[in-house]
Amino acid sequence: MYQSPISNPKNLISTFIPADGGVTYVGTHGLNTLWPRDLHDFGPRLGFAYQPKAGGKLVIRGGWGMFYQVPNISYFGNSSASNGAASGINENIGGTAPVLTVVNQSPITLASGVPIFAGSSATGPYGGFSVSQQFVTAYSMNTNLNVQYQVAKDAVVEVGYSGSLSHHLPDTLDINQIPIGSPEAVTSRPYYSQFPNLAAINEVDSVGNAHFNGFLASVRTTNFHGFTTKLSYTLGHSMDDLSYARGIIPQNSYCLKCDYGNSNFDIRNSFSMFLTYSLPQPSQHQNLLGGWQLNTLMSFFTGTPFTVYSGNDSSGTSEFADRAQVVGDPFSGVPASNRATSTYYWFNPAAFASPAPGTYSNQKFDQFYGPPNHQIDFSVFKNFRIGEHVTTQVRAEIFNIFNFVNYSGPANNLQGSNLGQVGSTYDVSFGAPGIGPGAPRNVQLALKVLF
Repeated sequence: MYQSPISNPKNLISTFIPADGGVTYVGTHGLNTLWPRDLHDFGPRLGFAYQPKAGGKLVIRGGWGMFYQVPNISYFGNSSASNGAASGINENIGGTAPVLTVVNQSPITLASGVPIFAGSSATGPYGGFSVSQQFVTAYSMNTNLNVQYQVAKDAVVEVGYSGSLSHHLPDTLDINQIPIGSPEAVTSRPYYSQFPNLAAINEVDSVGNAHFNGFLASVRTTNFHGFTTKLSYTLGHSMDDLSYARGIIPQNSYCLKCDYGNSNFDIRNSFSMFLTYSLPQPSQHQNLLGGWQLNTLMSFFTGTPFTVYSGNDSSGTSEFADRAQVVGDPFSGVPASNRATSTYYWFNPAAFASPAPGTYSNQKFDQFYGPPNHQIDFSVFKNFRIGEHVTTQVRAEIFNIFNFVNYSGPANNLQGSNLGQVGSTYDVSFGAPGIGPGAPRNVQLALKVLF
């Protein structure tokens, strides 16, 4: 696999190379591409299936493969972070098309020879953006092994393992971060002596690591006395340095491994089941009493992790990515919820405090888990045959039939007045209010023609 570095026909993209004078544009100083081409991506894969006894009921399958990531372009071009660095390779100060912020005069004067805009509001030091010259393509080694056994002519049981180990994942690090314990001033930045007009410099590096281990189990039946069903359970755990490279920086860019913890999307337990039951065909009045089908879909999974942030620059590094100090059990003494004011607490805000100035907290990244999600859907189908080749299906579908409340993640800024509170349901945070996963009960009627 080969993934070409990002290019621009006018060479208006740049990175930070100290030996070439700092902000360096592609096409200058011998820089032909934004980062060196990576021509070493070899992706072998293998798999096997083994049946100990010919025609037997037991089958063992496994596989391994190396897969490469195509970097998301938003890592490099639209990645604003909390430390005020430039947001991408188009935003560095310099070049033939510099990026500055201008401000309107108030009131605006429209007259010949009179500038519409006042002076530039950019006074420096300026934020920078960079792509490491050691940037390479991320890869993941995926492994799976499962055992399948046919316990009856219409029932199969399967257990297995799925795992992955990933390296060279893209992460964003501030290579000009103020070291902890130093005065919170631009003079404390490592590159100040060479580049006094540059502040935070966020660099995309391929230094991230991740791993996942999962146990999977399922039971599947096909037309077992009219029932067709599949039950699936997964016990898994995903860990990484940073789950996303866009707009996210670690608490301490000099210690990426200090942010190694639960992945943002880690779900420890997941259970799902679908069940379909076709009612027996009657001997009489088939148009009315025949063709009925009952269906249900269940999904239950534990919550995703969250971090509580201090909400200020408590470490004095100007990164504004500091975690709050844990001073108690967040899930002990949780304040009572108030339905009248729509106030629901997931954890006790008194369990967190601001770290001592100039220090990092004792909280691990994504140490705590948010609310679980559970939903049961139900539907009834009625099939009408129209001739030999056409079937009409009338469907009544009820999503979240028991109207379970599925909360989104809690507010996690120590400086906020709503710390620990849940402000929306899962469907709203997912971006599909009323119709997304975890939404309140919905009823849908539909007509489907099969031919």
